[in-house]
Amino acid sequence: MYHKIRLDHAVVELLGSADVLITYTMQDHRPLAISPPRWSLDGRDVVGAVAQWQSGAGRDLPNGCREQSWIGELVHAPGHRMELTLRWAADDPVVRFRFSLHGPGRLDKPDGHDRLRFLSCSLDEVVDVGLVELSAFNELTHSYLPVERDLQQGIREMGPIVTARRGDLSFLLAYEHGSQANEAFLAYTRDGAELSLDAVQGTYCRGDALPWTSPWLEVAAVTGGRDELAHVYRRFVLDHLALRPATRRPQLCYNTWNRQERAKHWEGKPYLADMTEERMLLEIDIAARMGVDVFVLDTGWYEKTGDWQTSRARFPRGLDPIKSALDAHGMRLGLWFGPLHAALSSRARAAHEDCLMCKKGEPGPAHPVWETEASQNLCLASRWAEAFTDELIRLHRETGVSVFKWDAIGQWGCDSPDHRHGGLEATQEERAARYAYLLPLAMTEVVERLAEAVPEAIVDFDVTEPGRAVGLAFLAAGRYFLINNGPYFGNYDLPNPPDGNSNIFLGPGQTRAMICRQAYAFDRWLPANLTLVHYLPDDPAPATWSWAKPNAPVDVLETTLASVVLGHNGLWGDLAAVSEAGIARIRAVLDRWRTVRDAVTRAQPRRIGIPGMAPEIHEKLHDGYGLVAIFAAQSGTWEHVTAGTVAAADWSMPSVNGEAVVTRLPDGRARIRAVFRAPGARLVMFTP
Repeated sequence: MYHKIRLDHAVVELLGSADVLITYTMQDHRPLAISPPRWSLDGRDVVGAVAQWQSGAGRDLPNGCREQSWIGELVHAPGHRMELTLRWAADDPVVRFRFSLHGPGRLDKPDGHDRLRFLSCSLDEVVDVGLVELSAFNELTHSYLPVERDLQQGIREMGPIVTARRGDLSFLLAYEHGSQANEAFLAYTRDGAELSLDAVQGTYCRGDALPWTSPWLEVAAVTGGRDELAHVYRRFVLDHLALRPATRRPQLCYNTWNRQERAKHWEGKPYLADMTEERMLLEIDIAARMGVDVFVLDTGWYEKTGDWQTSRARFPRGLDPIKSALDAHGMRLGLWFGPLHAALSSRARAAHEDCLMCKKGEPGPAHPVWETEASQNLCLASRWAEAFTDELIRLHRETGVSVFKWDAIGQWGCDSPDHRHGGLEATQEERAARYAYLLPLAMTEVVERLAEAVPEAIVDFDVTEPGRAVGLAFLAAGRYFLINNGPYFGNYDLPNPPDGNSNIFLGPGQTRAMICRQAYAFDRWLPANLTLVHYLPDDPAPATWSWAKPNAPVDVLETTLASVVLGHNGLWGDLAAVSEAGIARIRAVLDRWRTVRDAVTRAQPRRIGIPGMAPEIHEKLHDGYGLVAIFAAQSGTWEHVTAGTVAAADWSMPSVNGEAVVTRLPDGRARIRAVFRAPGARLVMFTP
């Protein structure tokens, strides 16, 4: 018996044969047929063919999608069943699916390696087979950046997104996991006229009992090319990937860390010197006058990790005065966490000693955590995951925190046989890989459980260093915190400073903004507000930091403001250093931005040039509303004509170094003439 899901533009049909698991068919086009999974089960290869589907559980999801499961007996493995679950919205071309294997058997590795095929499909008559990579760490920008390239024959590639074209139809396959690009756990192979997605490592351990569940997989098809796929995929990530919309709403976020680093490296103070009630109340007042929505206290607000109680030495009255001040200004409270950390004397460590991360049978050594008590790490692929979730829910109820910044979560680190990533029958290497594979999935589960109790919760995962689990899995629940004050590892080959600090993106100037804008490359596939990046709000006196080029000082703040409102939506530290005039300028721009921020978030980006060039143009318009930002690294005049029609009202950010003149064309588009007497930015908003 066949089962069908009808989308507005296509039909998805469940078959379950040995050759075809599901088909995705657009009208007047050949179906895209996806073959079923294959496992090594009890010493033999088993294909996921079912005799007959029976409908299982179904439910409507908070994000407007429908979830439905079907289950069927495996034809070639009696006593075993495959459960197939789909999530979809009728008006969205992207359909998510995953499968589970149930029964008495055990997974094995006849040749010592994972033997598991997630899916395959034919590439007959297909051209332009491309790969979209999300997790390549760029040492120049000290950030993960996306890469688009061809998928070569016979070479195993991670993705996680593959696109291809057949006639005027283009289709997409993707999987929801996460790792750095040189650490594959799943990978695609193009072998002749077939494309397959196979396990590489960590997807199971030798002898694992069932049930076993795959990560979510994705399929989509559209009329058009890769640009059209990128457009519908970005909309899917915005509207239907996460169960709850809190992470998708554009809000201006402030984080204290840059001030903490400046105190350490410029003034010789402890990192936590300014993590006090007095300083935070001062910054909250300034942030409110600027127009900030979310105020995040970075590391040091707590007494010790694991228990996450407020430091009474730094906050004698607890966080109540902080929360009251934020509430008075309509701002949200955010706090820093190391989800793996538990201080040596903490109740959390004492109650979860069995959850300590181990290597070769030994718990990891204690290590200091930002001038607080030394800690050890607990494993998120253990019962600690549920305990940590409960701790976050408790903190929300007691302090009102609703934004949680997660830091210091490397992908690898535990090979214990006593957790949820392999037992004694598996090798240490298998258990270590299994932990690394499960980590992004476990993190996502924690966030989803937190969001069930706290629907407005936002979790930002700090991926400011290499070795983090970057991919689609975590974006199904949270956001990425993308760029810090690096490069930590001296990869600019500068002389080693006396204090050993090689971070160079702390100081006032245009450099940080140029580096950070590189990350807008993600915006083609992933809405920019899911890759949170912070910009410096400094407005230093020109004579102290720059030169006239050719006859006027560079205005750093105008560059910052034009950069941040394109979608990264973050400000970074040291608010007390900003002048009253600077505070007023920031507020003026953010007030205007609020009238178009939803349109900017939804807009498919159009970019001409790259950061550091002249010109570098970003167009973020949706249904006529939004903004255009034009940057120039040198003086001159440039013009830009918008791709679509624009709203009747427009506003240009004032500048002492030039102007932006908007001329409306007969067809409703706008021509912008941007004049630069010195490097800087021209920002035009088309407002309701």
